[in-house]
Amino acid sequence: MFGKFRDIHGANPTCQITKGALEDLFPLERRPNIVLIVLDTVRADRLSCYGYGRKTTPNLDRIASEGVLYEQAISPAIWTLPSHVSLFTGLFPSKHGAHRAHQILDTPYVTLAELLGRNGYRSAAFFHPDWLGEVTGATRGFQEIYGRSAWEGHSAEGMPPHAMSDKGSLKIASRATDWVRKTKNEGPFFLFVNLFEAHNPYDPPEPFRSRFLTPEVIHRMPEMNRNITKHYTGQEQMGPEDFSIMGDLYDGEIAYLDEILGNLVEFMRQEGVLDETLLIITSDHGENIGDHGHWGHRYCLYETLLRIPLVIRLPGVFEKGARPVLSVQTVDLYPTIMDLLRLDEEGIRGELQGESLIPSALLSRKRPFSVSEMMPMPGLRSYEGHPGFDASVFSYGLRAIRQGGHKLIWSSEGKHEHYHLSWDPHELRNIFHARSEKAEELRTLLEEWEKSSEAASTPAYSIQKDTGVDDEIRSRLKHLGYLE
Repeated sequence: MFGKFRDIHGANPTCQITKGALEDLFPLERRPNIVLIVLDTVRADRLSCYGYGRKTTPNLDRIASEGVLYEQAISPAIWTLPSHVSLFTGLFPSKHGAHRAHQILDTPYVTLAELLGRNGYRSAAFFHPDWLGEVTGATRGFQEIYGRSAWEGHSAEGMPPHAMSDKGSLKIASRATDWVRKTKNEGPFFLFVNLFEAHNPYDPPEPFRSRFLTPEVIHRMPEMNRNITKHYTGQEQMGPEDFSIMGDLYDGEIAYLDEILGNLVEFMRQEGVLDETLLIITSDHGENIGDHGHWGHRYCLYETLLRIPLVIRLPGVFEKGARPVLSVQTVDLYPTIMDLLRLDEEGIRGELQGESLIPSALLSRKRPFSVSEMMPMPGLRSYEGHPGFDASVFSYGLRAIRQGGHKLIWSSEGKHEHYHLSWDPHELRNIFHARSEKAEELRTLLEEWEKSSEAASTPAYSIQKDTGVDDEIRSRLKHLGYLE
């Protein structure tokens, strides 16, 4: 299959899985199940399998040792809607058209669920964020959709005491396992699960709350600002100690999330479906916790938001314990699944912007770089008159291109940034002017990529303004900081 790689964008498989070998492993009458688990708002560098000093993810660590862990997995977007739609379409936000200015997937691209459905797969989606519901079309094509209303009424009988205090992930996982139990003998299935615990507000249940926090700090928490908007508008000052505590809470959420993940995967093992399943564990984006002065996931394209976990497990295809360092993206998952299932639909494949991660395809990858996008985010406008606050500075657009050890962040306001990640992984020294030739080379590469990708033409559409959107959904999105 493949071993480790020296270069961040290179690939040098030590052996290959050919099309014939795939047919032997998974003949058409026995195609693998597909389980896609998104750990919402989880950045890679806070996970112990990615080298974090705290043991936050023992279960994910074990799962990763049974499959492939991608060291440099990069999200194409920094918030829920565009990143999930990219995952389900194999397209970047500027092409699929679902982003801040147009908050709905209404372009005609065939989603992964639609493709699998017409090839004999039963499918279901279980999630918390309202961005993934029918109001946005993000989960278009799934035969069964279980959003917030489905799991909120689910009984917590037999669950641990903290089941009632989490954000819903424990119940979501329970509903998903019930579905697998009923579906596993009815042919191949496609299961999507979004686990939301690491999203702000960080509030892990015990014993995970106390795992990284002292009783004294827990006692002080009610006095802290927990509102991201107040941070950005200067209404509440956040210092290093505040963000340190927030980071401890975030780590607690990830540890709790890891336990839910571990139980879900163990259930699949006990049911005898795990080794017959393409298991993909990833995230939609990361999180800032005081990094570069930011909090949450908005207004920047730093590695804290873009570098996410990606683990793929399927015995016989993805090498056990491999940790390739080539740059990959979640848009690559759609063509990977097409290759694995040998779905040769040229009309779809010709549209995809991702590239297959099947080992035999790595040598022919045409995109030796990653791209991430942040469309203009005109949030906080209602605070325009607040003393000392200029909301216009948050209305810009950004694109990042990452090649080898270099990364260029292009800004619509001309505030460009260039970092050499090999020796400046935390992006603390902007060398845009010092390395102008390299920056220009990256900018040219980005322009060529933009020209090759015909952008979707979509009119403005806002959940906040659309009269057909339920007021309760708006209220929940506002609570999470997405709406003013």
